[in-house]
Formats: sequence, C-alpha cells, structure tokens
Amino acid sequence: VTRDRRERARIEVPDAVAVLLTAPKFRLLSGSPYAEGGPVAHLGPDALPYDGPEAFDVDAWHDRLLSGAHHERTVGAVLLDQTVVAGIGNYLRAEILHACRLDPWTLVGDLTDRDLACLNREIPRITAYAFAHRGRTVPPEQVERMRGNSALHYGEAREHNLRHWVFRRTNLPCLVCGDTVRQKKQVTRRYEDAEGKLEEKKRPIYFCPTCQTTTVDLPPVRKKKRTPSRRASADA
Repeated sequence: VTRDRRERARIEVPDAVAVLLTAPKFRLLSGSPYAEGGPVAHLGPDALPYDGPEAFDVDAWHDRLLSGAHHERTVGAVLLDQTVVAGIGNYLRAEILHACRLDPWTLVGDLTDRDLACLNREIPRITAYAFAHRGRTVPPEQVERMRGNSALHYGEAREHNLRHWVFRRTNLPCLVCGDTVRQKKQVTRRYEDAEGKLEEKKRPIYFCPTCQTTTVDLPPVRKKKRTPSRRASADA
C-alpha cells in the first residue's frame, strides 16, 4: 500500500481508517478524551460535529463566547480561540465572517442577535462544506465564474486559486459586491512572556470592506496584480 509521506500515525478498524498527517508530536491515550481532565476537555464545541452541521452545540458555543471573558475581544480573534469553538483555522474564520457580513474587528460584546444567528448557522455549514470539498468554500458556479475571468484570480486558473470568497484573494474583486478584497494583520492573542512582558500574536485576516462594513484603517490597494509570495502563503 502506497502511503502519504506525511503520515505519522494510522488507526484501522474493520470499516474505517483514521490517518494523522504532518503532526510533529502526538500522544496515544485510552479512555474518553472529553472526560474531566482529559487532553481536549478544555476545547470548545466542535465546529464539525460527527452527526453533521445540525448537531453543532450552539448552547455550548454561546456559553463560552458570551461568558463575559471575551466581550472586549474582536470576533475575528475569538473564532481562532479553540477553547471557544474548536476546529476553525485562518481560512475558515475569514470565510465565515464574510458569509455573515461581519467586520472582523467587531467586539464580541457588540454582536447582535442577527450576528449570532448567522454565526450559529455558518460555522458548522461552512466547515462541513469545506471538509466535503477538500477545503473549497465557494460553490461550483463561483469556481467556473473565476475560471472564466482572469481578473478574479491570481496567475493561471488552477484549483488552489479558485477556492474561496475572500481568503488569499487580496486586491482581487469581491465575488459578491466587486469591491477590492483586503488583507490586514489582526491581533488574535495577547499574553505575557517568561519575563512578564506583554506580547501579541497576529494573523492576517482577509475581508471585503464593503460587504463587511469594515471601519479600521485599510492598507493601500496594489494596482499591479501579482501572485502571493511563498512567505505570504505560509503566514496565512
């Protein structure tokens, strides 16, 4: 059997196989991982429930999000906090926020009932769709639209650049409104280092300033279309 060179571990049962790829470190444990004191007990509800999007634990998500501890944090930062909701990475948070037309810098304490209802729906829906389509978040008709218009993607029309609404589409037209998609570093976590100095971790966030009514200072639009560098891709 030919195996992926990134494979680090494999668990096989009669009707299924679970493969772990690229993990530099991992542990094998017995018992329920969700038991009190277990290795993942601190995690929030899974954005991709085993029983499908409709099984997303909205009550658990609200308990953690609206506990008061996050009211002064931005929604763009909190969506990457695995103790609030587990399984959302950088590309999923950008796509979820765009689907909900939410400014990434909106404070959790300022989220409206409409915002929460949309997040309740789009977190599991987009995560499940991406899982089923190898990371792609746009429907087939948008893929074909981008494929047929070179102004809507970087370089040649290939699978990797016809996948998303806003993620890694900096300076390209928004597929919804036509405004320019922007990219900006956002503080996602603040912490004290070993010497007690306050440090900040930042991640790039991709967004449409019109669809998401973003009010932060925007970076300039690059007039010349270019292919993102390897370093920029790695940072994302």
